[in-house]
Amino acid sequence: MGSKCRSPKPPMSPGSSTSPKPAQPAKLEKVMSMNGGNGECSYDRMSVVQAYALNSLQPSLAEAVKLMSLPRHPSPLRIADFGSATGRNAFAYMDFVVNSIRREYQARNMIMPEVQAFFNDLPGNDFNTMFGLLPPVKGQADSEGAGALVREYFAAGVPGSFYGRLFPKNSLHFGICMHCLHWISQIPPQVTDPESELYNRGSCWIMGGKPSIARAFAEQSKADFRKFLHSRADELAPGGILQCYLSGRTDLADPTNQTIPERRHRFLAGPDFESAWDDLIAEGIITEETRDSFNLPCYVPHVEEVRDSIDSVGGFEIVRLELLEELNLYPDDARMSMLQNPKKCAKFYSSWIRALVEPLMAVHMGAECTDEWFVRHERRIFNRCRAMLGNPQEQEQYKFLTADFLLVVLKKL
Repeated sequence: MGSKCRSPKPPMSPGSSTSPKPAQPAKLEKVMSMNGGNGECSYDRMSVVQAYALNSLQPSLAEAVKLMSLPRHPSPLRIADFGSATGRNAFAYMDFVVNSIRREYQARNMIMPEVQAFFNDLPGNDFNTMFGLLPPVKGQADSEGAGALVREYFAAGVPGSFYGRLFPKNSLHFGICMHCLHWISQIPPQVTDPESELYNRGSCWIMGGKPSIARAFAEQSKADFRKFLHSRADELAPGGILQCYLSGRTDLADPTNQTIPERRHRFLAGPDFESAWDDLIAEGIITEETRDSFNLPCYVPHVEEVRDSIDSVGGFEIVRLELLEELNLYPDDARMSMLQNPKKCAKFYSSWIRALVEPLMAVHMGAECTDEWFVRHERRIFNRCRAMLGNPQEQEQYKFLTADFLLVVLKKL
C-alpha cells in the first residue's frame, strides 16, 4: 500500500535514519478551498450541516436588516457574501437577506431598488459548480410556474481573499460571512520551521498542544480578523451591516482548549482526526515528517478576542456579539438514528470532514495518501460508533455536529 501512495515527502524505507526535507508549503490562498463539483464528498452535497444552522441564524439576520440604512431607489442595493464556497447554502442565505430587506422597505413605505449580490471566495473555489446551481432571475426564467425557483437579484462572483479589499469604498450595504473566519490566512511561519522551537512536532493542529504554538495561531488570527474588519470598514457604506458567524470557544485563558475536553470528539480536528495520521505513520505509508509539516489553518477565538479586534479597528457599532453554546448543526432525531448504524454514521461524518479539508490535504501529500487517510479516519469513527451501540447514554453524550459559535453583528458608523 505504501508504494502506491505518493507524497511530496515519500515514506522512509525500513531502517532508514534520515527523511527527505519537507517541500515548501504552498501559499494557502492559492490552494485553500472546499471540495468542488457535486460528487459524494463535495461541499455542495455535504453542506447540509451548514444549511441546518441557517434556521438558527434567521432571526438574527432579520433583526440586523431592520437596523441598516436603506439606499433609496434607483440607487442599487449591494450585498456581499464573504466565503460563499460552492454549495447552494450561499443562495439560501442571500434569498433570506433579500426577502428580509424587501419586507423592511415595505414597512418603511419605500420603493426597493434593484439588488446586486456578490459571492466571494478564494480563486481556487469551484465557481463553475456554484453558478451552475444559480436559479434564473425572476422574470427571465423560461418557466415560472408555481414553486419555480427564481432569484430576485443580479449575481456576480468575486475571487480573492476576504482578508483584503474586494470592493470600492462605501459601496456595500450588507455583508455576511458564514462559517469562515475561523480559517486563518496562513500558518505562522515558525510553526512550520523544523529548526524553530515552535515547530508543531507530533501534531497537525493546536488543540491540547503547546501553549506557545497556540499563541502563534492566536496572533495570526487576530491579525487576519483586523485586516478583515479594516477592509469591510472601507467597503461598507455608513449605516451598512456586517454579520459574521464563526466557531467560538469558552476558555479565554488557554487557546489550546479550542473546545472543552468533553467536546473534542465533536470537533473537525478531534482525536479521530489526529489518530488517522498516526495510523498512516504506523503502517509506513507516510513519515512523521509528513504529518508534522501539515497544520490545519484554523483558530477558534474567544468572544473577548473578537471584541478586542473590533475595538482596535474602530468604525463599527457592536449590535450583537455573543457565544451561542451547544448549537445543533444536525437534527437530534436524525443524529441519534444515524448512530444506530455505525457504518452510515462513519461515512457521513468522514465525508463531511472530507468536503472541508480534502483539497488542502491532497496538495500536501497527494491524492492517494489522502484517500488512505480518509479510509482510516472513517474506520476510527466506525469503531467509536460501534462501541456505543446499546448504550443510549453514551450515544447522547456523543453529540457530533454540535458546537459553540460566535454571532457578530456590526453596524458601520
